[in-house]
Amino acid sequence: MSIVLQDTFEKQYSLDNPIKIGSDTANTIVLLDSSISPFHAEISLKGKGVVVKDLASEGGTFINHKKIKGSKNAGIGDMISIGKVNFFVCEAISHEPANEIRQGESPEAEKEPVVELAAQSYKEPAAKKKPLSLIILIGAILIGLLMIAAGGFIVLNTNPEIQQSFTQITGITLEDVSSGNTPDVLNLNSPALNTVFTTSFIQHMEDAYEGVDTNGNPLKVTIVYEYMQQLEPEWSNYTHYVLKNNSNVQKESEFSILKGQVYSKSGKECKVFADTNRDNHQPVNWPKSSLQKYVLGKVEKVESDIDIKGVITDKYAVTMENMDPSRGIDELVTGELYRAQKGGYLVELKLVQTWPGANWPGTKTYGFSPDQPVKVSQSVDFTYYPSGKLNVIVPGVCVSKVPPAE
Repeated sequence: MSIVLQDTFEKQYSLDNPIKIGSDTANTIVLLDSSISPFHAEISLKGKGVVVKDLASEGGTFINHKKIKGSKNAGIGDMISIGKVNFFVCEAISHEPANEIRQGESPEAEKEPVVELAAQSYKEPAAKKKPLSLIILIGAILIGLLMIAAGGFIVLNTNPEIQQSFTQITGITLEDVSSGNTPDVLNLNSPALNTVFTTSFIQHMEDAYEGVDTNGNPLKVTIVYEYMQQLEPEWSNYTHYVLKNNSNVQKESEFSILKGQVYSKSGKECKVFADTNRDNHQPVNWPKSSLQKYVLGKVEKVESDIDIKGVITDKYAVTMENMDPSRGIDELVTGELYRAQKGGYLVELKLVQTWPGANWPGTKTYGFSPDQPVKVSQSVDFTYYPSGKLNVIVPGVCVSKVPPAE
């Protein structure tokens, strides 16, 4: 029996070697979110069991919703929660290597950063996971299930068998995701709002944290993350992550995967090596919005027919009532949510909040003073394309090394 770690996108990580998880790019799994400490947790095999070790993280590590101290054992079917990301301990359902980049030529491209911006996802105990053949079938179904036509209009396959399989696996009916109505009051639990099933998209995220450091000096930390993915004609992606401290770049990771090759920016040079995972990439249930944990309840429509990158949207006002009171937010300065009129999916979300320094999870991680407020600005937007129509880019230093199109 082979034990693996599996995330909510069915991606598996081998536990043959210990896995370190955190926001620092030196980790095996990189989670780019303010709820994640630079070096958050370590998961390893011990005999026939799994050992989960919290690395003195700020937000804590949980097994089945219970916070652990130090190290604790986990078994098949247990859920390990790190920040807003859930992993499951399960038996391997494939003999393929873990679904990640593991080539050692470039530290920046050894791993593909994983960003989970939502808490909602369908989850079954690991022991009840569907067999690999069914997962592959659903992957194939998703290719034909949705296409994003010009202007962002979602076209759904109405084949009853596909609808039945889709609903069985996800718990979501096609009626849930295809509704073209524009309600005056929007329930933020809407499946269409929280998950879009597509194979070609761009996700752009920008976070800015402003306050003062422990010496009282102005401090501004910015994170920019862009991810492009396309399934056809062949799986490809582009990932760019930048962390700045007062305009000084502290961390940067930029790479692309095109036609079985990884193109990684390393300093001012380009590293090129084979994608050892070329035959194992799967379409993902992605992207998920940053709702659920950040924004709760219902929101009211305040404006209609707003064009955002060719998608006609409705604007909804997010208020302080939509903030989870347990998180300790002091004030919601701005809250805007843009929902596609056709398809009902999230197009853009903007939040500007003020936190007491002592309550904000990133205060210690980024060096802010706990005695002064921190202004937290978050923005995320999504652009969808018909499969095969997205031009996935490569780092600028790698352009000359990409073979010309046939």
